[in-house]
Amino acid sequence: MDFLRFAEAHGLEITDLAVGRITRCRTSDHRSKKNGAYYFEYDFGWVQNWAVHDSPQIWITDKEVDQKELQLKLKKSRDKYNEERAKINQQAIKKAELILSRCRNDLSQYLASKGFHEMCFNMLFEDEKDPLLCVPMRINGQISGLQVISPDGAKRFVYGTNASYATFDIGGGELHIYTEGLATALSAQVVMSALKITSTIHCCFSAGNLKKVALKIGKGIVLADHDESKTGETVAKETGLPYFMPPVVGHDFNDYWLKNGTFTASMEIKRLIYKRR
Repeated sequence: MDFLRFAEAHGLEITDLAVGRITRCRTSDHRSKKNGAYYFEYDFGWVQNWAVHDSPQIWITDKEVDQKELQLKLKKSRDKYNEERAKINQQAIKKAELILSRCRNDLSQYLASKGFHEMCFNMLFEDEKDPLLCVPMRINGQISGLQVISPDGAKRFVYGTNASYATFDIGGGELHIYTEGLATALSAQVVMSALKITSTIHCCFSAGNLKKVALKIGKGIVLADHDESKTGETVAKETGLPYFMPPVVGHDFNDYWLKNGTFTASMEIKRLIYKRR
């Protein structure tokens, strides 16, 4: 299999193949943003879809090559990648902290569209720019970056953010609940409050990271997105934990809660809790 077919099989959409440098690109499951990256150097390369892959997926040419030389190239590529990621992550942390220091607790048009009309959150207001909802991302309690959400729902990470194992956590109860997005996490918070059950809700920002966080903690329940690509369902199953996925394609738990109400949504959560036992 050639590199472009390998990349396509892993969900990357490469329109102009670059050689010898790490390049961002779009993915089939997130076409609106560059959620993938690749590196290509004729004999070998790697691809990574941030929403799915825990680490770069390695491609090696079918042609006969010097294996010792190839392994040296692979190591050099990995070392370069890790060095660059560490450097830009430190820059991302500083930028995230600066942005958060400039935020104020205020209403959000995005959250209102998700059913939270009176909820205040970290909001960044700048002249002649749309206000941005800012979600701090933490690993072991330490800032690792920031997700910003536009009023229309467009999401992006501050460049260089380390999203691996990063979460935005709500609550501190023994029951762990894993979600991809903030709106789903906040919907779960409403439902858990109605059930009067304490929990820790982990907003994991992507399906791939949800899997990593859930496997690390090893217990709880998953609220999966019903993606057309079936990414959410696949990841939920791979955690080995009880999960709920809305019946409508394209919906997440927030959509289900908005459509069916807190009582119906709470019954689904309750079913998962009993199943967990």
